[in-house]
Amino acid sequence: MSVIVSKGNSPHNVSSGAPESSDSVVSGGSMFVLSGGTAFATTVSSGGFLTINKGGSGSGSVLSGGSERVSGTEIGGLIQSGGSQSVFASGKAIGTGILGNGVQDVSGVASGTTVGSRGRQNVDALGTAFGTTVNSGGLQSVHSAGKTSGTILNPFGQEDVGPFGLAVSTTVNSGATLTISSGGTTSGATIGNGGQMLVSAGGVAADVTLNPGAVTSNAGIIKANSFATAVVGGVVTNANTIEALGSGALVQIFGSVTGSGSGTLLAVGSGARVELNGATISGGKLQTKSGGLINVDFGVLNPRDLRRGGAERRRPGLAAVSERKQSHCRRQQRRGLEQCEQHDRRRRHHWFGRRLGGGQQRHHQRQQRGDAATLRARERGQRR
Repeated sequence: MSVIVSKGNSPHNVSSGAPESSDSVVSGGSMFVLSGGTAFATTVSSGGFLTINKGGSGSGSVLSGGSERVSGTEIGGLIQSGGSQSVFASGKAIGTGILGNGVQDVSGVASGTTVGSRGRQNVDALGTAFGTTVNSGGLQSVHSAGKTSGTILNPFGQEDVGPFGLAVSTTVNSGATLTISSGGTTSGATIGNGGQMLVSAGGVAADVTLNPGAVTSNAGIIKANSFATAVVGGVVTNANTIEALGSGALVQIFGSVTGSGSGTLLAVGSGARVELNGATISGGKLQTKSGGLINVDFGVLNPRDLRRGGAERRRPGLAAVSERKQSHCRRQQRRGLEQCEQHDRRRRHHWFGRRLGGGQQRHHQRQQRGDAATLRARERGQRR
């Protein structure tokens, strides 16, 4: 038999061994599910309160403007019409749906939550949210010392990672947005075609995958840590740093990166590499430190926009060639093909002269003079 819990008969307790179903908690009413107790399909209206104590459990509770406090377990709840659910340190909420102005505050564990239009999930200090799906108009907000793992952002869904918050393995689908504020971190995120990632100054995006069609604005740091890989595709505006940091770190860039301000591509540490695989780099600078390597062989650089980033900047396509040879190649470009050919003839003549005897040298010189005279005669004949 269901019970209507109001101010007049509150508090109403659900004890161990006496499960209740389809109770209603109205304005001013309060219902407590004690340790060992179970409440099924409870409806909590605006002004009503449902509390699941540690060791107690609720299933299918509907918060239509009412509030629920979970220190035990709530499975399959629904938060809507301005309702709220607080999951405390010992609490667990599984398979919750959040709609129209509903809010879930997580200081314990939330798993398999779905956040819909105008719904919001706040992951607070020491709280963890696993496998949240954020649909159109929904928001997941990660606060200081909060953590999310495996969040999926569908079109027009959003995840905001605040100072000292951490988001691991977020998937950002087309039309969705992942925002990393100052002091926040995302690790292992995947930004799909049409997805967007915004990294504020002081924010960090580590070991991410930015697929073709992704749009990224970076005022913080996009990086690969030691023995990890970051893949940078799509269109990136870089106002700070994209870096490979530490031994074995690899940043593969195959998108378009436009540097602005102090935008830098950076490789730090022995074995750290930044590779341009068909990437187009405009603006900013390239820089290496402590044995890092930037490979631009398969990239397109706009040299008028790029700035030298220090003495250790390396382009492997030239690093394997001696400085003398590089200087010669540059002289060839400046002097033009005709002067370069003259330079090569003089070098060959000098080489032969060092290896031929005196008579042979004079014979060789006469042949060259004869050849030159024949060539001049031919040119005069052509002009006539």
